[in-house]
Amino acid sequence: MSNVIKLLINEDTVQQAINLIRGSDVCGNNYLKVVLGLNDDANDQLISVLVHRNILGEIDEDGNRKVFSHEDD
Repeated sequence: MSNVIKLLINEDTVQQAINLIRGSDVCGNNYLKVVLGLNDDANDQLISVLVHRNILGEIDEDGNRKVFSHEDD
């Protein structure tokens, strides 16, 4: 059996998320889920992509993630 990853989001969703959080210092863990109308799995996938691309940091004790500006890259 091969490992298959089902894509629940696309690049348009990623770009919408980036535009929504651009200029913010932090992003609540469920903010994008609510605003973009994502289910739990799609939200988890989106957050993983944004963390992998160094747009969001790891979750902190308050349930927020640091939003990195382009200067942080």
